[in-house]
Amino acid sequence: MTSPESGAPGRAVPKWRNPWLVAGIAGIATITLLRPVLRNVPPSPPVLAAVPSFRFTGRSGPVTPATLAGQVHVVAIANTVNGNLAPRWAALTLGGKLADGIAATRTIRVLLVEPCDVSPPPSAPSVLVRVCGSTAEVVAFARAVSLALGHEAPPPNADVIPLGLVLVDGKGRLRGLYELSDDGLDEAFHRASRVVSEPWEGGP
Repeated sequence: MTSPESGAPGRAVPKWRNPWLVAGIAGIATITLLRPVLRNVPPSPPVLAAVPSFRFTGRSGPVTPATLAGQVHVVAIANTVNGNLAPRWAALTLGGKLADGIAATRTIRVLLVEPCDVSPPPSAPSVLVRVCGSTAEVVAFARAVSLALGHEAPPPNADVIPLGLVLVDGKGRLRGLYELSDDGLDEAFHRASRVVSEPWEGGP
């Protein structure tokens, strides 16, 4: 049988010779090979200082820097006595995001530091740990963290020390400070996830 147009015997073109199919396979292969090159993996946040000494009260007893060893924490220091609810909002929001994440992010803890005379949140994500102390102790801890991060010394009579979310690694080292905003929460989430992925995070 011949093709009416060419007079040559008609034969079906094999699928593997279809130029669109070949181009599609080549494109998929190229994109897959280029992904490791194009992927932007930010470096781990630098070590800034050791976390200042503290002693607060948790659900199971005293909480100190030694209590937190071996686990990554994002710390929110809330002086809600004076109406500053932003740290609590950030802690609850970030805690929910971490709890809903992959297995690695669920190992990160959010430490909410508040005065003991402030009522605990009515509900909290599983990764959130609330500790409390006197208002003076909470303010003193916020002041010590601010100074450790290289900020100017707050006024001696300041009863609220403005701080964002503080990233603390499993070795008790300050690794970053992030804003109490949606963008700050996203950055704290990703930076904490990066620190968790570091080898031997809880080691010596």
